[in-house]
Amino acid sequence: MMITPFVSSLDIGFWYQLADRKLNEWKLETSPKPIQGYFNSSLKPGLPCLFNIGDQAFNEKVQLPAFSHISRGQLLLANTKEDFSKFDKKAILSSSIDAVIDSIQRGTCFEDSSLLLPFTLLCFADLKKHTFVYWVCFPSIHLSNELCSQIELDPISADNVCLLESANGVNLTETLFAVDSVNKSRISWEEARERESVTAVTFVCSDPSTDSNSIGWFCRNVINALLFHFAKKADKINLVCLRIQAENADISVRSSVQLNIPTQPGSVDFSVRDLLSSSGWEKNKEKLLPKMADLSKLMDPKILSKNAVELNLKLMKWRIVPELDLEKIAQQKCLLLGAGTLGCNVARLLLAWGVTKLTLVDNGRVSYSNPVRQSLFVFEDAMGGSTSKVEAAARQLKRINPSCEVEALEMSIPMPGHAVAQIEKQKVQHTLTQLDELVAGHDCIFLLLDSREARWLPTVLGKFHGKLVVNAALGFDSYLVMRHGVSMDDANSCANGDSTVPSSSSSAIVKSSELGCYFCSDVMAPGDSLSDRTLDQQCTVTRPGTSMIASSLAVEMFASCVSNQCQVSCKFV
Repeated sequence: MMITPFVSSLDIGFWYQLADRKLNEWKLETSPKPIQGYFNSSLKPGLPCLFNIGDQAFNEKVQLPAFSHISRGQLLLANTKEDFSKFDKKAILSSSIDAVIDSIQRGTCFEDSSLLLPFTLLCFADLKKHTFVYWVCFPSIHLSNELCSQIELDPISADNVCLLESANGVNLTETLFAVDSVNKSRISWEEARERESVTAVTFVCSDPSTDSNSIGWFCRNVINALLFHFAKKADKINLVCLRIQAENADISVRSSVQLNIPTQPGSVDFSVRDLLSSSGWEKNKEKLLPKMADLSKLMDPKILSKNAVELNLKLMKWRIVPELDLEKIAQQKCLLLGAGTLGCNVARLLLAWGVTKLTLVDNGRVSYSNPVRQSLFVFEDAMGGSTSKVEAAARQLKRINPSCEVEALEMSIPMPGHAVAQIEKQKVQHTLTQLDELVAGHDCIFLLLDSREARWLPTVLGKFHGKLVVNAALGFDSYLVMRHGVSMDDANSCANGDSTVPSSSSSAIVKSSELGCYFCSDVMAPGDSLSDRTLDQQCTVTRPGTSMIASSLAVEMFASCVSNQCQVSCKFV
């Protein structure tokens, strides 16, 4: 008779769970941790004798697949590879065998069959490299060579098939049970042990093996338990190693095997522990060596980065803002008009909020004065003076967060008060059409431009398309951050959902439909503010920290509006 050893199958979800608990809960703690695994008696032919440890291994209650059987064990974690190699594997196996023997001698294994397989998992988790070195022990008490040679292994007989399919009280999902062959009914273990003879009793245990010429690793401990308790009550013990074949609603036991086990008084003697032979440590390619799970190739760095970005955001929902709609914010497609001091800061902050779909519009080149003030540029971008701001910014954003989708467009915004030469009319007309399509295709528009008049056309288009428009402008030691109003009719198509804002008689609350824009309170129409200006008037002369504040407030306003946390327009001056 041959024995098929277990092949451990540790789910990737288990490694994720272990890594999380090691990092956040256990840290350097090395005390044994209770875990659960299972084997299945309904494996397809040709599969190895699998023992599964899944993502529910640390749960008190485990939802098992059909015809699966629980086994309880312990996890021993090492903090270094050296500690892993120092585990006393002989002592661990010996302790596990003692536990199996104790359950057999006391008879508790019949009420809780998981006691016959108290597995141990040794592990060293390298959380930096996402690799796990592990070794599993499945304790099993050997049978004598003489006994093994006398055990008859045959396909299940027609009588036993009929018995299992028709006997009263039989539940094929049980791991270990006994059936009266004469009365064709399930009997309790207490009744079986009280009988003077068990000749008419058929014992049944679930078998994870799919080999018709061998039995599973678990069955050997079952045979030891049956011989210990019933060897003197029959000349032979009848054992069915149950294997289920389930096709749709049809369940068959015809792939099972049956054993006729000769009983010899004293064939199982646990009194002399040193004479017992046992084994348990799983082999790796026919050698007694640990295995390694390398998750680094399965864990996409982009996903790791995305999860890390989301961590701080999700913590906000624990206590501070439980109603924060992070998914809605992350789904927004944002158009940033201007990729200078404000544009760079806003883009980075949007990434921090989980927004990954950005379009950058600017027509400038990176100059030597830019990198110290504009956070997405470096010195090398300024060399030569020909690097496009939007291209350099998009490239840097992808370095910061590889998951982001950034479109870079070089474009000059048509401005009122600026004459258009005849030769430029076709180009400007194309730009107008492109800008209109951009505004219509995005959820939020950020006005981050240098001049007042450059904001006019995007403001009109934002109103026309019913889009959320956030405007930020800088002075020397002042700034303006505001949200443009959207009419209640247009709000139905606006990403910020203002149509749900309740009306109020309070003068402190201003409905979105009553809000103006950047130009509504201005006594002067937008005109040419760039011509005939001195150098200090041409450049945005402002305190370096002002842009950081204005950019932050603009993005925070956006997030509040989109997640419906803000019922009024926020305006900061």
